[in-house]
Amino acid sequence: MSCNLSKYAFDILKETGMVHCKLADCPMDPNYKLMIEQGEVFSNTKIYKRLVRKLIYVTITRPNVFCS
Repeated sequence: MSCNLSKYAFDILKETGMVHCKLADCPMDPNYKLMIEQGEVFSNTKIYKRLVRKLIYVTITRPNVFCS
């Protein structure tokens, strides 16, 4: 991964408070059913959308960045 892309990915982790998180093969149970009535609604969807755009950029720029 290029130096700039590494910094970009690290900045995403810092921004989301995920720098010290452990790696996981699958961070969520793939059989978990999401329901409208469950959980809290995002109070600020702009932050969520911005994060998704950043992750899409990283995966398009380097599709194997998250592969082991």
